[in-house]
Amino acid sequence: MDQDKIWESFGRNGQNQSPRCLVVNTVLAGKYLVGPVLGEGGFGITYAGYDLNMKTRIAIKEYFPVELVSRDTTRLSEGGGSDRVISLSGEKSKTYRQGLQKYVDEARSVSRFSGTPGIVSVKDFFYENDTAYIVMEYIEGVSLKEYLKQRGGKLPEEEALAILRPVLEALEQVHEAGIVHRDISPDNIMLTFAGEGGSSGGSDAAGKGTETVHGNIASVRLIDFGAARMTAKNDQKSLTIILKHGYAPEEQYRSHGEQGPWTDVYALCAVLYRMLTGTVPEPAMDRLFSDDLKRPEELGADVSPAVSDAVMKGLAVKKENRIRSMRELSDALYAGKRLKTDQAKKRRILTIAAFAAGLFVLAGTAAGISAAVLDFGPLKTGTAVQDSAGQDTMEAEDDGSTEQESSLEPALSGEDAILLEEAQEDEEWEIVAVQTPQTSCAGGLSHAVFLREDGTVTSCGSNGYGQRNLEEWSRVAAVAAGDTFTAGLLENGTVVVAGELEGKADVERWENVTSISACDGHLLGLTADGKILANQGYGKGTDTSFLEWEDVKAVCAGLYVAAAVTGDGTVHAVGFEGWQAAAITGWEDVTALACSQTTVFGLTRDGSVKYAKLWENWSDINIDERFEGIENFQNVAQLYVRPGEAYGVTADGRLLAAGSGIPEEVDGWEGLRGIAGTLHENNLAGMGTDGSLVKYSPRQGNSAPEEMAGLEKVFVFNGIGEGVTSLIGITEDHSLLTFGNSSRLPELEKAADVQQVGELYYTDSIGISYGFVWLDRAGTLYSCNQSNFFQPVPLLQNGEQLVTETFGYYSICAVLENDGTVALIAMDEEAGIPDGFEEAEEWTEISQIAGCSGRVSTGILLGLREDGTVVSAAHPGYPGRLEGDWTQIASLYAGDYAIGAIRKDGTAQFLEDRPEYNYGQYNTSGWEDLTQLALGQYHTAGLRSDGTVYATGRNDAGQCDVEGWTDIVYIAAGDSCTVGVRADGTLAVAGELGW
Repeated sequence: MDQDKIWESFGRNGQNQSPRCLVVNTVLAGKYLVGPVLGEGGFGITYAGYDLNMKTRIAIKEYFPVELVSRDTTRLSEGGGSDRVISLSGEKSKTYRQGLQKYVDEARSVSRFSGTPGIVSVKDFFYENDTAYIVMEYIEGVSLKEYLKQRGGKLPEEEALAILRPVLEALEQVHEAGIVHRDISPDNIMLTFAGEGGSSGGSDAAGKGTETVHGNIASVRLIDFGAARMTAKNDQKSLTIILKHGYAPEEQYRSHGEQGPWTDVYALCAVLYRMLTGTVPEPAMDRLFSDDLKRPEELGADVSPAVSDAVMKGLAVKKENRIRSMRELSDALYAGKRLKTDQAKKRRILTIAAFAAGLFVLAGTAAGISAAVLDFGPLKTGTAVQDSAGQDTMEAEDDGSTEQESSLEPALSGEDAILLEEAQEDEEWEIVAVQTPQTSCAGGLSHAVFLREDGTVTSCGSNGYGQRNLEEWSRVAAVAAGDTFTAGLLENGTVVVAGELEGKADVERWENVTSISACDGHLLGLTADGKILANQGYGKGTDTSFLEWEDVKAVCAGLYVAAAVTGDGTVHAVGFEGWQAAAITGWEDVTALACSQTTVFGLTRDGSVKYAKLWENWSDINIDERFEGIENFQNVAQLYVRPGEAYGVTADGRLLAAGSGIPEEVDGWEGLRGIAGTLHENNLAGMGTDGSLVKYSPRQGNSAPEEMAGLEKVFVFNGIGEGVTSLIGITEDHSLLTFGNSSRLPELEKAADVQQVGELYYTDSIGISYGFVWLDRAGTLYSCNQSNFFQPVPLLQNGEQLVTETFGYYSICAVLENDGTVALIAMDEEAGIPDGFEEAEEWTEISQIAGCSGRVSTGILLGLREDGTVVSAAHPGYPGRLEGDWTQIASLYAGDYAIGAIRKDGTAQFLEDRPEYNYGQYNTSGWEDLTQLALGQYHTAGLRSDGTVYATGRNDAGQCDVEGWTDIVYIAAGDSCTVGVRADGTLAVAGELGW
C-alpha cells in the first residue's frame, strides 16, 4: 500500500504538520489510517483518512478544543509524534469533559441517518487518546455555492427545485427525529456528478441507483451538522452558532429564540431564493421592523406563482408567519398545495450542540480542490475570508489587543457571524440559586407566577405584555413579578425576563444572583457576595443608595421602595425623597423579606413572622390593627403580602391569613406549596404540591357564562392592563348580561337599550379610574364617572358606532355619527385629543371606524369609506403603518394593539403596531368566506358564513380550540379566550375567561 498516493488523492502530501496534530500514518482504532490535516479550528481537527479494512477514503474528526487541551509530548507513537490529549487543569478540565461527552452524544444522534439519501453519513465514532473521534464519509464534488458561480449565479426553477428536493426530503426525516441543522446554506450543500467521482464511503451516491438528480448531477448531500459548538465561560455552557446573514432567521440571533423545523425552512427557502434570483435575501434582523424583501419575479426570476409564494412564506421574518415544516414546504413547492398553518403539536427539538463544525467533509474535484468544512476557532470578532481550500472561515482581526470574547451583537462583516446561545444541561451548570417555597410564587399588578418543583413555571392572569410567555423556561430557581413582566432566576445565577421591563437586556446579563424580587416596574437581584442589583431606571426618582449596601442576606421590592436585611440583623429601606427609614434591628434570624409600601415582614428560620413599619414619618399607620392575627403565624414556609393583607403557607400546606378584606372563599385552602395574587382586583391563587392551581377572584355581574341565553352579541374586556376581565352580553331585547371581576360592572345596571359597550379610563375631580361607556340604539353615548358612579351621563347624540382608545392613563372616544362624520371626545379635558387624531374630525362618507392603542401611549384610528378605501389618523409616535392594499375593504375590527380587516373577497389582512409581538395571530393565509374577525392579544378568530370559526396564534390557554364550533353568529376575543354566540343565543367559550 503506497500511503503517499493515498494522501495525494486528497490533494495533500504526507509532510510533517503541527505538533498538536496526529502524525501522518498514525493508526486509530486498529483500522483507520490518519492522513494530512484537511482543516483545523478552535474545537477540532479534521484529517484525511483511509479505512484499512474497507479500502476506502474517509474523513476523521478529532475533538480538540485548543483553549482547553494540549497534546502529550511525553508519550510518543511509532511515527514519532504525540497522541494523548491532556485537558488543562481546573475548570477547563471540567468543561472539556462535559464537551467531550456532548460531542459523542450528538454524533450518535446524527449517525442514525447514515445511508439516508441527501445526508453525508457518519460511519463510526469512538474514544481514544483521551478524546473522541468521528469517522465520516468522504465525498468528491462541489458545493452549491461553487456550482452557482459556474452557472452564472442563478438557475432555472426546474433545476433549482430538483437540486433541493433530496435535501428537503432528508431534512424531513431529520426533523422527525427531533434534530435541527441550523446552518443550511449553499456552502453546506454538496453536489456530485455522474462519471466524476462521488462518495468514497460506499453508500449509493445518487440515492436512486444510476438515476441522476438533474442533468449530470448524480447526488445532492447536506453536510456540516456542526452549527452549534461549545465554549468555556465561567464553567457554564454556552454555544457558538455560525450565523450566515441572509440564511439565518431572526430566532437564531436571539439567545432564547425558539428554534425548530421552521428555522431550517427559512434557511432552505433563502437558498432557493439565492438559486432563483442570484441574490442572497436581506438579513432577517434588517427585515424585522421594515420588510422590503422583493419577490423573486421582481428581481427578474422566471418563477411560477406557487413557488414564489412558497419561498416568500418560508422567508417570513417571524416564525409564526412562516411555513412550519418540510412537509408543508414540499407540498407548496412540488404538489402545488395551498399554504396553511401547521397545527401539529410542537415537538421538543434537539439542536445539534457539541458537534464541532467540520463534522462532514467535501472535496471540489471540478477545480482540483480538496477541502474540509472547518471549525471557526475560539469565539472572536473578525471577518469572513476564504481559506486556501476555498471554504468560508473566520480570521481574527489583529489590532494588537488581547483576544476578548465577542458581544452578543451579530456585528461581524461578511457572510458569517457568531452568536452565543445558552444551553441548559444538568451536568454543565454550577448551581448558584436553589428553590425555596418563598421564591416559588410571585404576584404582579395583574398576573401571578408559580414555580413547579421541576423548575418549570406556570401562571395565571393578564398576558397583555407577554409576561406569561413562560413555556420555554426550565431550571428556574425563583420567580418575581411586576406590572408588565415576569423574571425568572435560573439555577446558574442568571436571570431571564418575559414581558416588558426597562433595562431588560442588562438584567439578562446579570450573573451570580441568588435571589430576586420585583414590584411595579422594578426588579432587584441579590448576588452571592451580598450586593444588590437593580434594573435600569429603578425608582424613577427614589433613593438608590441601596446599591451600595453590603453583606445583604435578603432583599425585597415594594411599591417604589426597596428593603433589605444585612448580616447584623439590621433592616434597611429606601423610598421616595423625604421618607425616613425606621430603625429596625434584631432580625438576624430572618431568612426572607416581603414588603408593602408601608410595612416590612421577615420570615424567620423557625417559621414565625416579624413585621415593622418601614418609615418613621408615617406614624399614623397602626400595623397591629391593619394586620391583626399575623403575630400568631407559626411554621410558615412562604409569605405573601399586599396592602392590608398577609398570607402564609405553612410547611404542611395550610393557608394562614391576617388583615382586612380576606375573602371567605380561601378559608380552608390546604395542600399548598405557595400563594400569590394581584394588586388589582384582589385575585388570589394557590399552587398545590402537585403543581396545580386553585384560584379565587371576586365575582361581579348578573350572570354566569354558562347561564347566559338570548344573546345577540358579546364583548370581552381585559381592563386595559388592570387585571380585570369583563364579559358583557347584549340580548335580543338589548338588555345586558354581565360576568367578571371588575368592580365597575354594577354601573352597567343603569344601561338600557344598548347596542355597543367600550372600556376606558375616566378622569374627573376625584382622580383616574377604569370604567365603561356605552352607546344605545337611539345613538346616545353614556358614561359613568367616579363622581356619578351609578348615574349615567349623556355625552353625545346621533352616534352609530363607538371606538375607545387609551393613551397611558387617559382615554378618548371616537364616535361615528349617522351623517358619516367622526366625533372625538376626550375623557380627560386637560389632556385633550392626542396629536394626529384631529384629522379624523375632517373625514366624511365614513361607514365604519376601528382603532387600537400602541404599547407606548400611542394609537391609530382607521375610517372605512363607502367605496371600500381606508383613511387613517395616528399619533406621531405610533409605530404601525397603513401599508399595502387597503382598498376593496368590506369591514374593520379593532383589537387592543392591532386592527383587522375583511376584504370584499372574504379574506383578512391586518395592521399591527410592533412585529415583535407577532405570535402567529395574523397567520390567516387560507382563511376564506369570512364575515367577522375578533382580535385577542396574541390570537385571532375568524367567523365564516357557514357558522364555523377559524383561530390562530398563541393557544396556551386553549383560546384557539374552536375547531368543533358550529352555528356561531357572533364572536369576540379576550387576552386568553374566544367566545361565540350560537344561533340559539347561548355562549361557546374557548380558553380562560379571566383569572
